[in-house]
Formats: sequence, C-alpha cells, structure tokens
Amino acid sequence: MTINADGTNASLDAASLATGGNTLLAMMTVADRELISPFCTRQKFLRGAVLAEANELPDALYFIEHGVASVVTLYPDAQRTEIALIGPETFVGAPVVIGDGRWPYRTFVQVDQISAVRLPLAHALTALQQSRDLERLLTQAVYAQLVQIAEGLVSAAWQRLDARLARWLLMYRDRLQSDRLDVTHEFMAMMIGAQRTGVTEALHDLEGAGLITAQRGLVIIRDTDGLRQLADYGYGVSEAEYGRLFSRDRSPSQ
Repeated sequence: MTINADGTNASLDAASLATGGNTLLAMMTVADRELISPFCTRQKFLRGAVLAEANELPDALYFIEHGVASVVTLYPDAQRTEIALIGPETFVGAPVVIGDGRWPYRTFVQVDQISAVRLPLAHALTALQQSRDLERLLTQAVYAQLVQIAEGLVSAAWQRLDARLARWLLMYRDRLQSDRLDVTHEFMAMMIGAQRTGVTEALHDLEGAGLITAQRGLVIIRDTDGLRQLADYGYGVSEAEYGRLFSRDRSPSQ
C-alpha cells in the first residue's frame, strides 16, 4: 500500500491483496486480483463501526484481514441477536452477490479494531459482471455464511446455553486466531440471544470444568478440545463445509 499526498490510502497492488490475511483475496485468481486491486484500499475500523447498515445498499464490499465483525438483527423493542460472525475467512456484503444488495441486518465491528480491504460497490458490481471466477468464489463464500446461519438456528433451538456459548467462543477464536477473547458477559449474552445472568452462570460452569478462564472483559480459552466436545453438533458442520469449499488444493490462484 502507498499513501497519497493528502494522507489518504492509495490503491493496492494485486500482490499485496494475496498476502494481507483474507482467505478469499488469497484464493482469487491473479487476473481477478489485478481486476479489483486498482480500486481497493486497506482501512482500519474501530469497535462499533457499521460496515453495512440494515435495509441499505452498502458502500463497498469489505474483506477483513484481521478482526471480527458481527451480523445482527435489529428488531424493534427486542435485544439484538447475532446471526453470523465474519472474519478473515470471508467478506462483508453477501446481499450484493446474491440479492439486490440489501438485507434487514446490520454488520458492525466487534473487536477494538479491524483491518479490511475495501472495494467500492460500483467497482465490485463491475468486477462480478466481468469475471465468472470471482462471482463463483464469492457465491461460494455466501453459501458458507448461510450454512453458518442455519447451524446457528439449530443450536439456538436445541442446545443448552453452555453448549451454545461454547460454540460461539470457538467460532470467535477461529476468526481472531487467538485464545484471548476481549468480550464482556453482556456482549456475549447479546450475541447468543441469552440473558446476562445465564451467560455468567454458564461461564462459571465452563471455568469450573477447566475449559476457560473468565476475567472482567476477558475470556481465555484453556481447553479447545473440551469446548468442542461441549459444543457437540453445534460446532463443526459449517466449519467442515467451509473447508470443503475452500481447501487450499482447490485454490485457483496459481
């Protein structure tokens, strides 16, 4: 990345897109990275920043390189509930690829700061029209997001709170690639659609079992395998499906 004279980000070169940390950018063909790179910038966003507002056209597609964003419901007079987590494995802007660009959910930054590659909407739409490979890659990514959403519904309907919490902690860990998760009880409750008191009790149970250490605003994962066992069928289906779609031996980038 270079910096313009006025201090704004200049466009990125195709090679830097492949090495920034986003899986989809790395898996694009060289031709597709060259197609979009003149219009891409690398930007940072702070906690709470809205990347895509509910019922509005997004201004861009965002390919997160480091950090996590949440897709949440915005029902009137109801607690926000997370329906999907988005990290460096995918992109923000699914409705642009499979719909008219809008859906009734907000996507916002969940951690202190993220780094993301921004591709303005107009250029994204043009690139999707010009490249079948790019359209196929992003459509597969949207499919993987939909599987995650579906598995979340199954977990919410049938699993105990401690299993749902274990699932969420594992998914959050996967995207941060860290065992140290800076999250509050209140935030976790909102994300999994539970009462704060219930989440606090579940965290105590997980800590008592040696799976985590819970501190104020921080959860440290101690036993990943134990969390997976507790999460049971709530964790693993969407992850396996993502792996099937985006295994490295299927990469078109060479």
